[in-house]
Amino acid sequence: MLPGSVIASERRDHCFPVAVVVYYGRMQFYSYRIIIEPDEGGTFHAYVPALPGCHTWGETLVATRKNIRDAIDAYVRSVIADGETVPEDRGIAIVETISAP
Repeated sequence: MLPGSVIASERRDHCFPVAVVVYYGRMQFYSYRIIIEPDEGGTFHAYVPALPGCHTWGETLVATRKNIRDAIDAYVRSVIADGETVPEDRGIAIVETISAP
């Protein structure tokens, strides 16, 4: 695997968080939860809770997932280039459907 390559674990239930793992040399792995939500106009909005300002959108789920991987890649590369510490995803995800009266 080449440094800077992105690996994504896929889930078929696209409404729930999806983990994305980014690899950068020296066997360093970063794993992030992403959230994809429907947006107005039939598009989708994606963001990474652990990476402030890391957002994107797409016209389809497939495009949105590709775009968020690219956004994470650019974000992490920028943080590394600036000599800053790469944020870790320390959050948890609880996905639950609750029926309301």
